[in-house]
Amino acid sequence: MQGTEKVERKNNGKWYFLVGVIILLLVILVFDSTKIPLILKMFNKLIVQILPVLVLVYFVMLLTNYFVDNKKLKKYMSEDAGFKGLAISIIAGIISVGPIYIW
Repeated sequence: MQGTEKVERKNNGKWYFLVGVIILLLVILVFDSTKIPLILKMFNKLIVQILPVLVLVYFVMLLTNYFVDNKKLKKYMSEDAGFKGLAISIIAGIISVGPIYIW
């Protein structure tokens, strides 16, 4: 049961940031409501800058999942794969959205 408790704790933890930001915005609204439009403008600017990168990353992940055969990848990345397995791990780690040790 300890594993499920850990997963539940992790899933609940992702909401702390959102709740914290909402509370911070409410505090700012109470003390200086003129800052809210500026904050929302900056947020929109940030989203416009980040969105193309997120779309590109999602597209690369989609292509990778569609074209890469998991069975062949497991074969090439086994413990006795040697340099080929290491090279695939490094390339996959560079392409992937996440740490290399997952590969």
